Amino acid sequence: MDKPRSDKGFTLIEMMLVFLLLSVFGSSVAKPVRAFLYQETQNKIIHAQTTALFLRTTTRLRLDPGIDCFNDVFFNAKGNVNTAQTLTFANGREIVIGIGPGRIHD
Repeated sequence: MDKPRSDKGFTLIEMMLVFLLLSVFGSSVAKPVRAFLYQETQNKIIHAQTTALFLRTTTRLRLDPGIDCFNDVFFNAKGNVNTAQTLTFANGREIVIGIGPGRIHD
């Protein structure tokens, strides 16, 4: 005698379809997040420099661990950066911080 068939579970094909949809959705979300990190870092640099100028104090900008850089960025009371460096992001974009007034170049 055959066992009665239970329809309470998912089939392998249904599970594979769900994982496929999740992976496609996940990969499409990763690109805007990377672009957001790049833009947000630019805004943080400008904000730190403006704060140093306004308060006339040394300001330190801690960078995200996902950014390849030499060290954190410091601005003195005149808004000048202490070391020139290049910030490299995972998507290949770079921000170059020049020595002196700390101008940013893409």
